[in-house]
Amino acid sequence: MLGFVRDIMQTGDAVPLVRLGTKVADAILQMSRRGGGYAAGCVGIIDHDGRLVGIITDGDIRRNLRPDLPELTVDAIMTRDPKTARPDQLVSEAMELINASKISVLIVVEDTRPVGIVHFHHLLRAGVA
Repeated sequence: MLGFVRDIMQTGDAVPLVRLGTKVADAILQMSRRGGGYAAGCVGIIDHDGRLVGIITDGDIRRNLRPDLPELTVDAIMTRDPKTARPDQLVSEAMELINASKISVLIVVEDTRPVGIVHFHHLLRAGVA
Protein backbone atom coordinates (compact mmCIF):
# COMPACT_ATOMS: atom_id res chain seq x y z
CA MET A 1 0.00 0.00 0.00
CA LEU A 2 1.25 3.47 -0.86
CA GLY A 3 1.54 5.85 2.04
CA PHE A 4 1.50 9.39 0.69
CA VAL A 5 -0.80 11.40 -1.54
CA ARG A 6 2.14 12.16 -3.88
CA ASP A 7 2.36 8.42 -4.61
CA ILE A 8 -1.15 8.23 -6.07
CA MET A 9 -2.08 11.75 -7.21
CA GLN A 10 -2.54 12.56 -10.88
CA THR A 11 -0.40 15.43 -12.17
CA GLY A 12 0.14 17.55 -15.27
CA ASP A 13 -2.72 17.59 -17.78
CA ALA A 14 -4.80 15.39 -15.47
CA VAL A 15 -5.33 18.42 -13.18
CA PRO A 16 -8.22 20.46 -14.63
CA LEU A 17 -7.58 24.17 -14.02
CA VAL A 18 -8.92 27.49 -15.31
CA ARG A 19 -8.24 31.08 -14.32
CA LEU A 20 -10.56 33.50 -12.56
CA GLY A 21 -12.73 35.24 -15.14
CA THR A 22 -13.10 32.15 -17.34
CA LYS A 23 -16.61 31.61 -18.72
CA VAL A 24 -18.45 28.68 -17.14
CA ALA A 25 -18.91 27.11 -20.60
CA ASP A 26 -15.11 26.88 -20.98
CA ALA A 27 -14.73 25.55 -17.43
CA ILE A 28 -17.25 22.79 -18.18
CA LEU A 29 -15.22 21.76 -21.22
CA GLN A 30 -12.08 21.61 -19.07
CA MET A 31 -13.72 19.59 -16.29
CA SER A 32 -15.13 17.13 -18.84
CA ARG A 33 -11.73 16.48 -20.41
CA ARG A 34 -10.47 13.02 -19.62
CA GLY A 35 -7.06 13.81 -18.18
CA GLY A 36 -5.41 10.80 -16.58
CA GLY A 37 -7.98 8.46 -18.13
CA TYR A 38 -11.13 9.86 -16.47
CA ALA A 39 -13.02 13.11 -16.08
CA ALA A 40 -12.40 14.52 -12.61
CA GLY A 41 -15.88 16.06 -12.31
CA CYS A 42 -14.37 19.31 -11.10
CA VAL A 43 -12.14 22.16 -12.17
CA GLY A 44 -9.82 24.14 -9.94
CA ILE A 45 -9.88 27.92 -10.21
CA ILE A 46 -6.54 29.73 -10.01
CA ASP A 47 -5.71 33.42 -9.71
CA HIS A 48 -3.21 35.34 -11.87
CA ASP A 49 -0.36 34.06 -9.65
CA GLY A 50 -1.38 30.39 -10.07
CA ARG A 51 -2.79 30.04 -6.54
CA LEU A 52 -5.86 27.88 -6.02
CA VAL A 53 -8.75 30.13 -5.02
CA GLY A 54 -11.77 27.95 -5.74
CA ILE A 55 -13.30 24.87 -7.29
CA ILE A 56 -16.34 24.11 -9.41
CA THR A 57 -17.83 20.63 -9.23
CA ASP A 58 -20.57 18.84 -11.15
CA GLY A 59 -22.82 19.63 -8.19
CA ASP A 60 -22.07 23.36 -8.45
CA ILE A 61 -23.10 23.25 -12.11
CA ARG A 62 -26.37 21.46 -11.27
CA ARG A 63 -27.17 23.86 -8.41
CA ASN A 64 -26.63 26.87 -10.67
CA LEU A 65 -28.52 25.68 -13.77
CA ARG A 66 -30.14 28.64 -15.49
CA PRO A 67 -30.25 29.94 -19.05
CA ASP A 68 -27.29 32.32 -18.71
CA LEU A 69 -25.00 29.85 -16.86
CA PRO A 70 -22.60 29.28 -19.80
CA GLU A 71 -21.94 33.02 -20.06
CA LEU A 72 -21.28 33.59 -16.36
CA THR A 73 -17.70 33.57 -15.14
CA VAL A 74 -16.43 30.92 -12.77
CA ASP A 75 -16.08 33.60 -10.11
CA ALA A 76 -19.89 33.69 -9.80
CA ILE A 77 -20.44 30.03 -8.91
CA MET A 78 -17.16 28.63 -7.58
CA THR A 79 -16.73 27.32 -4.07
CA ARG A 80 -14.05 29.47 -2.47
CA ASP A 81 -11.31 27.97 -0.28
CA PRO A 82 -11.88 24.36 -1.34
CA LYS A 83 -10.73 21.37 0.67
CA THR A 84 -7.25 20.34 -0.45
CA ALA A 85 -4.57 17.77 0.21
CA ARG A 86 -0.78 18.05 0.43
CA PRO A 87 1.63 15.75 -1.43
CA ASP A 88 3.23 14.73 1.88
CA GLN A 89 -0.13 13.94 3.50
CA LEU A 90 -0.94 10.31 4.32
CA VAL A 91 -3.47 8.77 1.95
CA SER A 92 -5.48 7.69 4.99
CA GLU A 93 -5.79 11.36 6.05
CA ALA A 94 -6.93 12.34 2.56
CA MET A 95 -9.59 9.62 2.65
CA GLU A 96 -10.77 10.81 6.07
CA LEU A 97 -11.11 14.36 4.70
CA ILE A 98 -13.04 13.14 1.65
CA ASN A 99 -15.39 11.09 3.82
CA ALA A 100 -15.89 13.79 6.46
CA SER A 101 -16.51 16.48 3.83
CA LYS A 102 -18.77 14.27 1.68
CA ILE A 103 -16.75 15.09 -1.44
CA SER A 104 -15.10 12.87 -4.04
CA VAL A 105 -11.96 14.74 -5.08
CA LEU A 106 -9.18 16.85 -3.58
CA ILE A 107 -6.86 19.15 -5.42
CA VAL A 108 -3.32 18.66 -4.15
CA VAL A 109 -1.47 21.90 -3.41
CA GLU A 110 1.99 23.06 -2.41
CA ASP A 111 2.16 26.65 -1.15
CA THR A 112 -1.42 27.20 -2.38
CA ARG A 113 -0.49 26.18 -5.95
CA PRO A 114 -2.11 23.10 -7.52
CA VAL A 115 0.33 20.25 -8.22
CA GLY A 116 -2.05 17.30 -8.50
CA ILE A 117 -5.47 15.85 -7.99
CA VAL A 118 -6.63 12.80 -6.08
CA HIS A 119 -10.03 11.19 -6.50
CA PHE A 120 -11.54 8.81 -3.97
CA HIS A 121 -11.15 6.06 -6.61
CA HIS A 122 -7.36 6.56 -6.46
CA LEU A 123 -7.52 6.13 -2.71
CA LEU A 124 -9.63 2.99 -2.97
CA ARG A 125 -7.20 1.50 -5.49
CA ALA A 126 -4.36 2.28 -3.09
CA GLY A 127 -6.11 0.15 -0.47
CA VAL A 128 -7.17 2.93 1.88
CA ALA A 129 -10.77 1.81 2.40
